[in-house]
Amino acid sequence: MDASGKPSPQRPRRIETERETYSAGAKLAIWLSILAVVGMFALVYLLVARSARHAVRPPTRFSTAAPVRPKAAAKPTSAVLSEAEIEQIRKEYERPDTPDTPSRGTLRERIDKEYDAAKRRVELYLGQNRWGDAIGALEHVLDRYDDEELRLRADPELVELRRRANRAFKAQMAEASDHAAAGRFPQARKALERIIATFGRDEFTAPAKEELKALAEREDAEAAAHYARSIAAVNAILPSWRFDDALAEARKLKFDRAQYQQALARRVERIQALLALKKKIIERIINASPRLSKRAMGVPGLSGELTIADQENLHAITDKGEEKIPWERLGPTGATRLALAAGSKDDPKHRLAVARLLLEVGHLEAAKEQLEAAKALGAQIADDEAELAARQQTPPEPKKE
Repeated sequence: MDASGKPSPQRPRRIETERETYSAGAKLAIWLSILAVVGMFALVYLLVARSARHAVRPPTRFSTAAPVRPKAAAKPTSAVLSEAEIEQIRKEYERPDTPDTPSRGTLRERIDKEYDAAKRRVELYLGQNRWGDAIGALEHVLDRYDDEELRLRADPELVELRRRANRAFKAQMAEASDHAAAGRFPQARKALERIIATFGRDEFTAPAKEELKALAEREDAEAAAHYARSIAAVNAILPSWRFDDALAEARKLKFDRAQYQQALARRVERIQALLALKKKIIERIINASPRLSKRAMGVPGLSGELTIADQENLHAITDKGEEKIPWERLGPTGATRLALAAGSKDDPKHRLAVARLLLEVGHLEAAKEQLEAAKALGAQIADDEAELAARQQTPPEPKKE
């Protein structure tokens, strides 16, 4: 009790309990167990997250072949696109180093970019009528990537592009054929060469090259025939001894090919030589003293003397008066004797000139005799003998004395 006599409140009794204690080894084991459980949960979480990431990413197929960086394309010119636009197309058309280069964006993005650049290049090529390059631009992208989506997009466009190319090819081949049929060989050759240059693919160029070869053969034949016809018209004048007229006609002729120009030049030179020899004969007749006897010279007609001559006729005095004898009436004997009288019989050059005159006016046997005489004097007559042999294949009708 306290001092007031009241009893003191009872204090609560403290129950002393023995506290459980753990050793240091036990505590370490507990912490290790907790860390193991946390680590296991973390590992499970990472595995689940990785599986989810791979599950939502679609696999992409691409060719395992390493792509080849194309050569830098020559800078094209276009009447439609500006230089800046053409340069931008070239830059966009450049290929990435490899399909799986991470720094160049995703594979899908690279494929789409290259495809769009190829389409723009196709339009550029079509503006220049470069059909082969246009087709090749699309084919290159398709060959570069084994991608189904790309094929679904590009295949129809490639089919349409080929259809247009075939239609253009047939039209240009028809144009070349029309020119060839009309004898316009330069235009036909130009059309075929344009096909080879602009289409640039064997499927188009092979037929064009065959046509070009056939055209060249036909052109050669036509050129040879044209030269033969033209020279034949000149040669037809020579038997009449109108060498001046033949020379004028020969000088009118024009040939595109060097070989025929050279042959014409040689023909003109031969006719000039005939004209010079005829002039010497005329001078010999005019200046002869005494006058040349018609009979001694083998000139046809009445007996008499030759007094004068010009480009059209020989003039003579006979017992019955004046007589005109056209040059073409001279037979092989008269032509030979008059021609020999215009120079020295011992001069091989003069003998060869006489032989050539007789050859051109159609006296082939007399020409042969004079060629042999010229050869005996030392003249080189191989070419003239070949010409004589060729003319003897189709000899002219013999002339009467």
